[in-house]
Amino acid sequence: MALLQVTDLKTHFFGRRGVTKAVDGISFDLERGEILGIVGESGSGKSVASLSIMRLVDHPGRVVGGSVHFEGRDLLKLGREEMRTLRGRRMSMVFQEPGTSMNPVLKVGFQIAEAIRSHERVSNQEARERTMDLMELVGIPDAKRRIDQYPHQFSGGMLQRLMIAMGLALSPSLIIADEPVTALDVTIQAQILDLLRDLRDTTDAAVLLITHDMGVVAETCDRVIVMYLGKIVEEAPVAELFDHPKHPYTQGLLGSIPKIDEKQEWLAAIPGTIPNPLEVPTGCRFSNRCPQVMDVCHHVSPELQVVGPGHRVACHLYGETGTVDADA
Repeated sequence: MALLQVTDLKTHFFGRRGVTKAVDGISFDLERGEILGIVGESGSGKSVASLSIMRLVDHPGRVVGGSVHFEGRDLLKLGREEMRTLRGRRMSMVFQEPGTSMNPVLKVGFQIAEAIRSHERVSNQEARERTMDLMELVGIPDAKRRIDQYPHQFSGGMLQRLMIAMGLALSPSLIIADEPVTALDVTIQAQILDLLRDLRDTTDAAVLLITHDMGVVAETCDRVIVMYLGKIVEEAPVAELFDHPKHPYTQGLLGSIPKIDEKQEWLAAIPGTIPNPLEVPTGCRFSNRCPQVMDVCHHVSPELQVVGPGHRVACHLYGETGTVDADA
C-alpha cells in the first residue's frame, strides 16, 4: 500500500459570486522514500491540494469529496484532535516564505523545541539537545550558539533550513514542501534541494514538493504531476516527462524554459492567461489556450489515460476517452 493515496479529491471555495473548484477530482499515490513534484501556474490548485491533505483549508473553502488515505487511515474522516496528533508527528509541512512563518519575538530554538514538547513528554534539556541535533542535521553552523538567536538574525536560506528542522522534529514519514525555495537565490535553492534529497535518503521519508519551477522538478523529483485549473493533466516519471511531454500544457511549460545552448531573441510563452476559476471553459480546461485544440476539446472533458509505463495524460490527442461536460 502506498504511504499516501489521494482519490478523487475535491476542494471548493464558496463565495458570493459562485463556487470556485480549486481542486476538482485529482487522484495520485505517493510511495515511501519518493519525492513527488506537483507543478503548474499560480491558480492551478497545487497549494490547495497540499492544504487539503493536511486538513488546513480555511473558510470559505471546504473539501467536498474524495478521500485521502495516509498510512491506511482516511484523513478526511478523522476528528480535529486526531489530525492535530498526526500533524508534526507523522506528517509535516514546510511553508513558503519562512520569514513570515516563524514568530519574530521567540528564539528559534524555543520554537523548534516547542514542536517536540507539544507531542512528546520530554524535559526542557532533552528538547534543547534534540533541537541542536536537528539544526546540525539541516546544516546550521554553530548550533549551540545560534539556538538562542531570533529569526531576524538568520538569512532567508538559514530560516528555510530552520523550518525544515521544525518539520523533521518528530521524524514524520511525509513532508509536504510548498514552494520551499521560491524566495531564495539560486545558490541557496540548490543547497535546500540537496538537503531535501539527503533527508529522503537518510530517513526514508516521502516528500510532496509543490512548485512552479520545472528546473526544481528536474533536479529533485522522482515523479511529477502537472496540474491546470484544478485538474491533473499529466503524470510521469521525471525523466520521461522531460524527454516525452505529451500534454500541450506540459510542452508549453517546458518550452518556456531558456536554453543556454540556443540563441533566442524571444522566450516561448503559453498564449493567454489561466482563466478565471469562476468561468472555467467547457470541455478541456486548456482548450482556450491550446495550440493543438480540436472541436471535441470544447465539449468533452478528457480523462487521464495511460500512454506509457507510469505515464498518464488527459488529452484528446491520445484517444477518444472523456466525459461530456454538463455545461456543454
